[in-house]
Amino acid sequence: MLTLQSLRLFVRVVKDASFSGAGRSVGLSAASVSRSINDLEEYLGVRLLNRSSRKLSLTEAGTTYYQRVEAILGDLQDANEQLTILGSEPRGTLRVHARTGIGTLIVGPALPKFLKQYPDLRVEFITSNNDTIDIIDLNIDVDIRIGKLKDSTFIGKLLAPSDRIVVGSEAYFYEYEIPTHPDDLVKHNCIYYSSGASKPVWRYRDKNGAIGEVKINGNFSTDNGLVLIDSAVQGVGLILIAHLDVLEHLNSGRLIRVLQNYDITRAEFEFGVYAVYQKRRHLSGKLDAFITFLTELFRDLH
Repeated sequence: MLTLQSLRLFVRVVKDASFSGAGRSVGLSAASVSRSINDLEEYLGVRLLNRSSRKLSLTEAGTTYYQRVEAILGDLQDANEQLTILGSEPRGTLRVHARTGIGTLIVGPALPKFLKQYPDLRVEFITSNNDTIDIIDLNIDVDIRIGKLKDSTFIGKLLAPSDRIVVGSEAYFYEYEIPTHPDDLVKHNCIYYSSGASKPVWRYRDKNGAIGEVKINGNFSTDNGLVLIDSAVQGVGLILIAHLDVLEHLNSGRLIRVLQNYDITRAEFEFGVYAVYQKRRHLSGKLDAFITFLTELFRDLH
């Protein structure tokens, strides 16, 4: 028999990869969940799941059906939320993930203003340096990503460009000559964000589009962007960093940008800050409010 509950149970079973896990999520026994899936398969006339003593997996038909059903349930949730928010302020829980640097320096400090504007909303704010976070599996409403957006299964709204720049402190340049060409970086202590490479390479592009690279050397590396920035402020060396991450330090003069006639990067030249979220016919009220808030926040930084 095809019911809304049976469809929701099917999706839950796939996400949990077990009947017992799905049952615990909805307060049913594993046997009841299994019977519901069996009834659904009998109604459809097709097997959706491969069952073994060790695990469950989707059949080819089950994969196609799961994708369609999940989308339909998402649209239904959107429709319900649209009705709920008509004539009322956005409410509920909003889960947001951001890269540690931009989340700590830009988004986090602005959240109290957003919460004051929407007192019926509850925000769960998560930061990490995980570039491949699964926003569906972790139930993330918005992921604030930095880089070049490639995944077409999501919507990515460009909030701001995120150019990489080379900066150092006045104290550092008191001891060392300011570089005028990227090749000059080999003479400098270039401290860097750890990426697994023992001797990282910085790529550069001049105004005519010519591209080159320089193998930098430095006595310090870290996987923490905030520690890297603080080290540069204290005069340890030069860093390659997203300009938004050091905007406050640039405005105060604690850091000085060099090599302004060149685009410099560790990977791609075209970088941006994106708000990434699932494709749905309608944005929920809480998501729409937060996307608007982010758009205004990053617009005001320029």
